[in-house]
This record gives sequence, structure tokens and C-alpha cells, in this order.
Amino acid sequence: MPDITESLKNFLQSLFPSTRNRPTAGESPMSRGAPQPTPDVRIQASLYHYAADVISVYDGDTITVDIDLGMNLWKKGENLRLWRINTPEVKGESRTEGLKVRDYVRSLVEGRQVLLRTILDKRGDDSTEKYGRLLAEVLVPEIIDGVIVSYINVNEDLLQRGFALPMNADGSMTRGMGDAAPVPDQIACPYCGETRQVNQAQGMVDTCPNCLDGPYRL
Repeated sequence: MPDITESLKNFLQSLFPSTRNRPTAGESPMSRGAPQPTPDVRIQASLYHYAADVISVYDGDTITVDIDLGMNLWKKGENLRLWRINTPEVKGESRTEGLKVRDYVRSLVEGRQVLLRTILDKRGDDSTEKYGRLLAEVLVPEIIDGVIVSYINVNEDLLQRGFALPMNADGSMTRGMGDAAPVPDQIACPYCGETRQVNQAQGMVDTCPNCLDGPYRL
């Protein structure tokens, strides 16, 4: 299986292409003639990616992972809440649907290496919700002929399949599947606070001009 840690390095390098042009030892950045771009630290500070091993899946939006922090440091048995979505519970009246969604998520991630994109709070720390679970998006590698070619965003996948309801960044429900709601023309980026444009006809939020977070459906 491909090393997802190496894939993570390549993935992050693709987000920050200016880091490919670092000067060699003893070389001044300005000695190449052309001015070198200054990296925007706000971009790098608002995107935290980690490689992780998925240990178990409790329900459609709650999983347990071992997180690779780098430099041989691990955070073991971390309970993770899939950010910005809510899936049916595996107990009570929604049990049948909840088990269906849970089993689907298990088929995607259980026992696999994934990438996590954690959500930062206003202090710049990894956000947790009221039960102390880390909030994150889960990216599953798609592998063809032993090569990672792309990633499935599990959070978005569950929304698109109708397996989850959308939630606001503060954890409150947005609307039910059948409820009509006005679509705003702008929205604050949940990662960095920058104003993002909304394609009202498609209900899609455009890529953030600051932190480069990709488009997603409201």
C-alpha cells in the first residue's frame, strides 16, 4: 500500500508551490535575480493536515483514530467528529438508517490510513465539540495500480449521498432535507474568516481566495 505520509507531503507541497523553490545551502533567495514570493503564513496556519489510522467507526459521523503528528509522535485513540455534518443515530428510532450509514462509513475508512484536515478555533488550536471530540474532515485515498490518484472527502460524500444533514460551523443544524432556505451570496470561510462568494444557482461556495479551501455545497 502507498505510504500516505509521503503522499501527505506531496499533497501539502501542491498547496504551497512556492516552497518548491527554496534556495540551496549558501544561496540567497534574492541571488536568483527574480524576487521570490513571500508565503502567506495565514494560509499555512489555517490548514492542518495529519495522517491517521482509523481504528473503529462508532456511527456515521464519529470515528476513532491514531493520529501521526510527525517526528515519531502519535496521538492514540482520538475520538473524531466529522465536521459540518450530522448522521442518523445508531440507537433509538433512527437505528436502521443509522446502522446503514455507519456500515457505509466503515466500508470507506475502517482499518485504513486517511488524511485528516482539522478545524482551527479562533485561538488557532484544533477545535473540539461539546463532547471533546476533535472536529475534522476525513480524506480517503483513491488508489489505482498502487498509486494514490485522488482523495474522497467523506464529509462531502455523505452529504451528496443524502446520508447526512448539513450543520453550521458552530454545530447547530442548518435545515432539514426538505426545508427551503435562502442561499446567501457570500459566506465567511470557516477556516480563516475570509469572505467567500456563493454561486446561488448551484448552491456552491467558491474556493477561498485566502486559505484556498476548495468549493463545497451548502
